Amino acid sequence: MSRARFIRGLILATHGETRATMAEIVNSVAVDIAVPAVDIMGRDKAFQITRARQEVMRRAHVIARLTKSEIGRFFGFDHTTIIHGIAAATGRLGQ
Repeated sequence: MSRARFIRGLILATHGETRATMAEIVNSVAVDIAVPAVDIMGRDKAFQITRARQEVMRRAHVIARLTKSEIGRFFGFDHTTIIHGIAAATGRLGQ
């Protein structure tokens, strides 16, 4: 399945609510953290980009209620990487 098709498939109606798409989440984080969306979607491991990517993972799991496997498929990462990213982003919220 292509990434674009996967993104379109993430718009789900649940009890009259529409979940945010991954593209919307990526764009939201890109604006909030001032990191280009294209960098978030890339493989760069720079500190700020990694933090932005982890925040996308957290929001996708908490807000869009996507599974770790679904998020992993979007990014091309294993679900264990997503588990780490969500935990890291969640931990930073408590600081």
